[in-house]
Parts: sequence; structure tokens; C-alpha cells
Amino acid sequence: MDRLRKKSLALAELELLVCEPQTNKIGKRSVQNYLAELKALGLVNYDSQTMLYEWAENKREFQSRHDYDVALKHSRNLLFSTSEKQRLDQMNPFLALDKIVFHDGDHCRDMDDVCLFQHLQSGYPDVFTLVEKYRRLMDEKGLSENPGFPKISGDWHTELPSELVVSASALTEDNVRKAHVEGEISERESFFSFDSRKRGIEEHPLYSKKERAEVSELFDLRGLLVGKIYYIANQVQNGIPLKGSCNCCPHSFISIKGKQ
Repeated sequence: MDRLRKKSLALAELELLVCEPQTNKIGKRSVQNYLAELKALGLVNYDSQTMLYEWAENKREFQSRHDYDVALKHSRNLLFSTSEKQRLDQMNPFLALDKIVFHDGDHCRDMDDVCLFQHLQSGYPDVFTLVEKYRRLMDEKGLSENPGFPKISGDWHTELPSELVVSASALTEDNVRKAHVEGEISERESFFSFDSRKRGIEEHPLYSKKERAEVSELFDLRGLLVGKIYYIANQVQNGIPLKGSCNCCPHSFISIKGKQ
């Protein structure tokens, strides 16, 4: 069904892709039954006008244009800056990430970050799994206790945060992200100790192969998360509301009924 994920297809096109005329292992009836099962599960939609099947796994429906506009406005308000507040498009990406991940800390009580965390938790399970892993690694290495944000110093030398909204999806590519990570590590003459039994941060040369691997793992995960979160921001900028829900979602508090 990879082809169907990429574009809508007619029944005849699907049959040609799936059926094996020479061996006849999969017949047209089997394809039709399989499509019927996918449709019943809500994974495939069929447009009777165009007579095309389309993959519906990532397609969302709103009750009205008004509901869509409200959801999009709420999403953009959480992600983008205004004259009154600074958000992801004007913020160091590492700062933005840590404010979301450590939204429950003593130094971070921004409701927008709490809401973004809740949207990731409820609407982006794959991304939230990475958020939990990042938080766990930071806890294990004693870095979560660092006051202020970001928890680990770091900056972007080639792009502004607003440009990352468009291009950060490249960080989901292993070669691009790992090159960024290696460049960041090589710039440091020394780094912090990972001994969580010691208080504070102890700097020492980055000579240990094991420790270099640990640093690389953490930076790699951080870069991957930045890429995924800014990719989500890019989707919102292009008119796709956030998935999931939060305590401040408008639909949690109001409902507009049509005229009787």
C-alpha cells in the first residue's frame, strides 16, 4: 500500500500493482476484499465521484470551516511569535526544545509550552517516544537539574530559527544530523562529566571513546527532536493544525451550534 500512501489510485491501478498474472497468487477479488477491510478500519477512503481510493491514515476531518480556522489559530498561537511573546520561530531551537520537554520545571511555567507538550503526547506518539527518551537521558546524566534553559549550551551557526521552521526537516536525515552533531562536538575542547553522583558540572577533555559516543547519542537525539518539532511547526505554518489536544484547546470549552 506504499503507492496508495503517495497518491490516490483507481481500483484497476491497484489490481495491476498487487495481482500477479503469471502465478495468479493474488486475485482481483482478494484485492477488493482487502480494500473493503481497510475502508472499514478507516484507513482508506473511496471517492465515488473520482472513483479513486486514497490513504486516510493522516487525513483529518473538521465539522466545519469554522472549527478548522479555530484549530489552526490555536496551533499557530502556540508555535509562532507575536508582538507580546517570543515563540519557536524567534528562539534558539535548543531552548525551544528544552522548554517543552522540561515544562514542569521550577524555571519554566509557560502555559504555551505545557500545551505543546500535551499536543505531542496525545497527537504525535512517535515524537513523544523520543521526548521521553531525551528526558530520560538528561535525567541519567544529571543535566535535567541544570538551572535555566537550554540545559546544554548550543547554537545554530548557519540558520535563523525562523528559517528552521522551513528547513529543519533535513535534520531527520541521518547524514545531515550526524554531520551537525560531529561539528558541534569537535568545536569543544572539553565537555561536562556524566557522573550524576557529583554536584554541578565538571569539565574535562573529551578523550574517552565511550564518553564521546554518549555525547554523540545525546546530541543526535536532540537534533532529531528539533527537526521533528520544527517540521510540525512548518506543517502548521502551511495550514495543518496540530494533532492531539491540550487543556487550552478551544473545542474543550466552547461549542457553536448551527442555526435551527
